[in-house]
Amino acid sequence: MDKIPVLVLDDEEAITRLTDAVLTMHGFDVTESNDPLKALEMVKVRKFRLIMVDILMPGMTGIEFIRAARQTDMNCETKYAVLSAKRMNEEERREIFDLGAELMTKPFVPQRLVEKVQGLLA
Repeated sequence: MDKIPVLVLDDEEAITRLTDAVLTMHGFDVTESNDPLKALEMVKVRKFRLIMVDILMPGMTGIEFIRAARQTDMNCETKYAVLSAKRMNEEERREIFDLGAELMTKPFVPQRLVEKVQGLLA
């Protein structure tokens, strides 16, 4: 069985490393990035089944990243999850859901993260 490709984008290296370790341990093919502009270059040349993106990053917000990534031929049908420790207002939540993305809160329990990812990809 092929491993499912997942991109984890967060400006906090500790978050990308933890998420990578947890998902890799459960059989996912994880690529991590701490720079949204570099990650955007990645999505132009590689297809991911799921992209998990932090909402607040320098240079580009998670919402801006999702909009740009959806414009690429490789990832127009990719599932997206927005990671956030920030308390969101109703407008921000609506914008995320209007993009077809799932909202996941940080910090997360590793097993719950795996369950959520598996549910998104089912």
